[in-house]
Amino acid sequence: MSHGRLPPDDFKVVEPFPEAPRKPRQIPQLVTPSAVIHRDPDMVPITRVISTTTPTAGAQIIPEAIPVLRVIASFLSGGIDSTDTRRAYRRHLHDAFALLDVDDVRDLTGERLAGYRAQLLADGRGAATHAQALAAVRAFLRWVGGTFHIRQFDSEVLRATLWAPRVTVIKPYLVLTESETARMIAVAADRRDRAIVMTLLGAGPRVSELTGLDVRDLHQDADGGDILHIRAGKGAKDRMIPIHEEVTRAIHAYLSCSGRTTNDPGPLFLAQDRGRHLRAQTRVGARAVRDLIYLLHDRAEIAKPISPHSLRHTFAIRALRFSGNILAVSKMLGHANVATTQVYLNHLGLGELRRATPHLPEVED
Repeated sequence: MSHGRLPPDDFKVVEPFPEAPRKPRQIPQLVTPSAVIHRDPDMVPITRVISTTTPTAGAQIIPEAIPVLRVIASFLSGGIDSTDTRRAYRRHLHDAFALLDVDDVRDLTGERLAGYRAQLLADGRGAATHAQALAAVRAFLRWVGGTFHIRQFDSEVLRATLWAPRVTVIKPYLVLTESETARMIAVAADRRDRAIVMTLLGAGPRVSELTGLDVRDLHQDADGGDILHIRAGKGAKDRMIPIHEEVTRAIHAYLSCSGRTTNDPGPLFLAQDRGRHLRAQTRVGARAVRDLIYLLHDRAEIAKPISPHSLRHTFAIRALRFSGNILAVSKMLGHANVATTQVYLNHLGLGELRRATPHLPEVED
């Protein structure tokens, strides 16, 4: 007789229903780096998340291709907000990968990146251009590494292979003298052209900031002084620039002759080309501003080459000479770091430096 507990009389053993056959789950293809199968780039979604972590089976799940041109386009559209930065980075990245001669981002190595930097620095362009090109490649590879989880683009690799050269002022900026400044303003007979030139010389905005001004951006502060409100300038930062009455008068004269007032909406500076009526956008463009400055430069018979950015440099140096306050000038220029503004100190003459040198106190013999 068993000493175990007996089941009750109504206890029945019920056989479970057989499980329905499960649909086989499709698992990603596990391959090792030495056994990568390349597929047509058009068949590979660039938004696919790529993991380089090692699964339990000991293999890596990696993408079949990361086509360079498509990833660059994705980076520029989703990773860069500034239109000007996007344009510059597009040029630098296309130039970089033409030198690197790779179609797949994963083919990049530290050796190739270091070789690219060496070729870049030997092309004869300026240090500032080289620094921007290297910054573009670093930003792109950081974005690729973060988006696709590729560890080969970590910070140490990028610092060791793509470090930027020191940017120094080898020669002074090309700026206008006082007489050249007066001639540039005098030859601008058109009301709009004069207002543009005086705004560039009297407030120092970048060309993109000038063309982005609206009528509402000209107003007065709490003290009654006239200011220009730069909205979403470089680095997507706003700033206020005080302007003198001669700049305000030039802008008001232009608004009046164009049949507008300071209460009207829309862009401050309007396009005046013959095809403007065929476009929905009536705002003056950066190319039109550059062409205007080149035209006025020729009319004023200025020998040195001058660009719209030269007028910004002219404003900066004039403001620094007038005020001696580098922090105020830095704020008006919209520099993120005062070290950028300090470059203008290299343009001060010995006479100005001598006047800035304090005398020692007199001591009786």
